[in-house]
Amino acid sequence: MLLRTTCLLALLASPAVHAADYYVSPEGKDTQAGTSAAPFREIRKALTVIAPGDTVHVADGSYKGFDAVGLGSATTTTTLVAPGGKAIITKTTDRGINNPNNMVVWQCTRVVFDGFQSFQAGSAAMRIVECSQVTVRNCVFGDNQRWGIVTSHSDDILIENNDCYGSIEQNGIYVA
Repeated sequence: MLLRTTCLLALLASPAVHAADYYVSPEGKDTQAGTSAAPFREIRKALTVIAPGDTVHVADGSYKGFDAVGLGSATTTTTLVAPGGKAIITKTTDRGINNPNNMVVWQCTRVVFDGFQSFQAGSAAMRIVECSQVTVRNCVFGDNQRWGIVTSHSDDILIENNDCYGSIEQNGIYVA
């Protein structure tokens, strides 16, 4: 009885977990704190500090392509949102020659990408691999070499209200 009471008191005394909000802006600097008053410059930087349940708010502007790896958890939703709908993820060559995708989402769980744009990727604007419960909504992906959005080995993916057009070799959205 004493052990159960002690465990219950420890749970009740634990501080509530509060998800954090981070901000990214073309006027920001990656050496800043990622707050609304002192935003990061790149989405890449925000991805190195967020925890499951956090939200990254991305201002309109141009940002380097990124790899979102291992984000999220089974019990909370992590969100990357571009509320203005004009956060453009650009083609980059600094992530290795084998990464022709503008955004790579790999081994993530319960992550939402909302309101992004990306164009002219060497392969896909967004590639989702080995993920579960990833949502892509309100995005615009155009004129990519193969796909706007491509998924592989991913469960419970929600792709809604996106505009994918002008894929050169394949399809706008390809779910495998």
